[in-house]
Amino acid sequence: MKQSKVALSPEYLQNADSFRSGKGKVVLSLLLFAVIPSIFMFVALQLTQVRGPQWLGSYVETSYTYLFNSLLIVKGEPPFHTDHPGTTAQVFGAAVLEASGHGSGDQLIKIVLNDPEKFIRRVHRALLIVCALTIWIFPWITALSIGSYAKGVLLQFPILFFNTIWHYSVVWGPELTLVPFSIAAVSVCVVLLSQRDGGTQKQPTLVLAGVICGLGIATKLTFFPLILITFLCCRRLRSFLVFGASFLVAAALALLPIYSELPRVFHWILRLSIHSGRYGSGGVGFATAHYVADATNMLSAEASVWLVPVLATGTILWLTLRTGWKSLHSSARRLVSIACIVFIVQTATFVIVARQSAPRYLVPLYVSTGLNLVFLWQLVLCLRYQRKVRAIAAIVLLCLLLFGVSSLIFRAPALYQSLQATRLAEFGIYSRVKKKTENAVRVDYYRSVSPEFAMWSGNYLSRRTFAGILEKQFPKSFFYNALNGNFETFGDSIKPEAMLKKYDHLFFFGNRVIPGWVDDGHLECFNAKNLKLIDRQGQYVLEEWTRE
Repeated sequence: MKQSKVALSPEYLQNADSFRSGKGKVVLSLLLFAVIPSIFMFVALQLTQVRGPQWLGSYVETSYTYLFNSLLIVKGEPPFHTDHPGTTAQVFGAAVLEASGHGSGDQLIKIVLNDPEKFIRRVHRALLIVCALTIWIFPWITALSIGSYAKGVLLQFPILFFNTIWHYSVVWGPELTLVPFSIAAVSVCVVLLSQRDGGTQKQPTLVLAGVICGLGIATKLTFFPLILITFLCCRRLRSFLVFGASFLVAAALALLPIYSELPRVFHWILRLSIHSGRYGSGGVGFATAHYVADATNMLSAEASVWLVPVLATGTILWLTLRTGWKSLHSSARRLVSIACIVFIVQTATFVIVARQSAPRYLVPLYVSTGLNLVFLWQLVLCLRYQRKVRAIAAIVLLCLLLFGVSSLIFRAPALYQSLQATRLAEFGIYSRVKKKTENAVRVDYYRSVSPEFAMWSGNYLSRRTFAGILEKQFPKSFFYNALNGNFETFGDSIKPEAMLKKYDHLFFFGNRVIPGWVDDGHLECFNAKNLKLIDRQGQYVLEEWTRE
């Protein structure tokens, strides 16, 4: 009994996985911690290259929306698109654009809109670099702070586990922007827990934790589980107050560009909270009838999101209880407690976020699985004199790592091929549509694969601020807005009846699979029987309308 308590003492836990300092050791550790960020950067760049321009397909809403709202900041106006809220991604984009060396204000805006893909690539590359540096530096500093290479590297591993992270690594948007804040948050959590075991949590660490969480929630509301976990890692009233104050100040400063839009943001949050449908739609309630099926699909899409927390926490509980709760040192009991608390937060997060039925909303939860791995390794260190039990914990940890990395080995190549096939298909349909409608009036609708529609979508979600510039670039472009049932140019809205009087012949190009097209009744004046299918590529169709 005495031997067991000594094995689980704070002194042992502090030294069992420690390493000696020295310039040589520091250089080697930097190289060690650079492996996973290098893999991340290499894979993300390969996927980005094969994906093609951002105006293709489903990515248009994200990159072009953020580009145009970043231009609003360049112009000195508040962003209009605040659903995420996404403020940090927009401010980051504006900063990169301002630093591009192409002037400022209206001059910069005209240059950017003349070649938007060039500047989207520039911002995206800069964001990937920030992600890679954060994945490299924060876990490394954590390792130096707590004296454990293993724990620092374990915090990096989840970046390799999840296909969703790879999928959104090709896009400039809130999902990719969440990656550095999530990695930084879990790293600081491990430091806070180490300091708590030592008896004193340092104020700079608490302030840093609050700032990271404040910026994270300003990036996307789905960051909330890491805020709660970080809060629970604090100890004593002083720590809670310092963290809370830092969080509020950081969040307030991050949201400063959208202060005039905050009432709309809070209304959006309220709708998300109390309505059962996606994006605040549907009636008041928790979830729809499809909730269980949607949640099951999300779990099967990314198995590590439940395997890692369940197996890691389950192993910790089983092995510690098997050892004997009374024989455990207080530090080991705290380990079990925090492991269970984090698991409860992760489970509650999934239950809440699954209402939106999209894996991309789980990015912070994905990254948080690094904490489960760290807790399991901590258990391995604790069970010094119980080799069989220790071996079980180590085997479970190794299996989780191998299973997670298999996602990169097997699914990333499949994603590469899928992105390549999608690019070729979408380029193909756009090229054919452009040729067939060269001398005719074409109406693009959601989600048309065309540069014109990408520009219209970004401009529409930025108060149509840049309509004057875009109408000069695309003077004969028309669009159908399924949200209000009207036809539009970049700056004006046109009633369907007016289009009927003005034109006898139109082409329609867009995505027929997505609701909001002819079947919604907005175009009843355009007899659907007069629509003739001209070309089709998967879900994208080109149709011709001629007056009878």
